[in-house]
Amino acid sequence: MEVTLDNIREIFSKEVDAKVDVKNMNAEESIYDQGVDSLDSSSAFLALEEEFGIVFSSSDIEKLDTLAKIKNFIAENKSSQ
Repeated sequence: MEVTLDNIREIFSKEVDAKVDVKNMNAEESIYDQGVDSLDSSSAFLALEEEFGIVFSSSDIEKLDTLAKIKNFIAENKSSQ
């Protein structure tokens, strides 16, 4: 799967509470400020790991608080494997 914001949003939308409008989330704003809770984000990061064949450390997850940061991290780390 190609690493795009739309693909990241699609994966997140399957993992977070249905009340969160992932498709319209601002990619530069914190996912937590837009309604994603820590349990949902954990599920989403696991799904991203599985989809893209990468691993997020707990320190990575703490820093990756926007969809744009997550996309860039995946793109950088996927290409290095």
